[in-house]
Amino acid sequence: MNNERDFLNSRIRTTNFSTIVSMSLVLFLLAIILYTWVNADALTNKIKEQVAFSFIIKNDVERTAIENLQIELQTQPFVKKINIISPEEASESLKKDLGEDFEEVIGFNPLSYTVDISLQADYVNNTSIDAIKKQYASNSIIKEIQYQPSFIEKVNSNLVKVMLILSLFFIIFFMISIILINDNIKLSTYSKRFLIKSMQLVGATENFICMPFVWNGLLNGIIATFIATSLFFASLYLIELELDNIKNLYSENVVFIIIGIITLFGLTMASISNYFAVKKFLNTKTSHLY
Repeated sequence: MNNERDFLNSRIRTTNFSTIVSMSLVLFLLAIILYTWVNADALTNKIKEQVAFSFIIKNDVERTAIENLQIELQTQPFVKKINIISPEEASESLKKDLGEDFEEVIGFNPLSYTVDISLQADYVNNTSIDAIKKQYASNSIIKEIQYQPSFIEKVNSNLVKVMLILSLFFIIFFMISIILINDNIKLSTYSKRFLIKSMQLVGATENFICMPFVWNGLLNGIIATFIATSLFFASLYLIELELDNIKNLYSENVVFIIIGIITLFGLTMASISNYFAVKKFLNTKTSHLY
């Protein structure tokens, strides 16, 4: 019996290149999609924090009063970042946009100080911004409060749609991953169906026949997970090279949790699929193997 098991082990431990490669690619894509889905909320907040909200200051206001306003704003919970733009800076920016010196035409600089505010993501909605606007509408140094309610509403609406699409895409791909891995393992086991049946006919028990396939599946799963993890880390490295701020969107803990998930998924699918694939051929009549 030991010789039979050794022969069985030697046959099924022959690495199935296509099985490992296909599992690696599926697990890698699953990791990327899971990474995108998990960090979608952080990316959404990053986009929201780019929405412009500005206080236009009256022309006769001194810089000291503007700095006092800045100090007051920095204590507010809705403020992410504040940037004071002087009339000179605004003029230079406008000249670049227009491609000509408008001051030469009108003879003076009509622009005033602007306080640009990046809001915390939770406050980027028209209800919160209206409340902020009412809070500062009576401020004596503020001439106008500028923001685009229709744009903000569209941003929030589109981000909700994107999140729903990402969630749906993740669920669909997760199901596809299960089917692809399962079918690929079934196909690999199919090539050994006569060996499985021969072992059964000479008196080997089901567990005796199944276990080498399960262990082989775990080995293939480990190799595939290692390859997928390597590709995942390489992808994150390349993304960081292209996008300097992308690292701020995720924590290392999230990355390792994702790796843990795909490792558990890969090993579980590999072992279970191998077990049931072998069971299928054990329960199949010999005449139906051809």
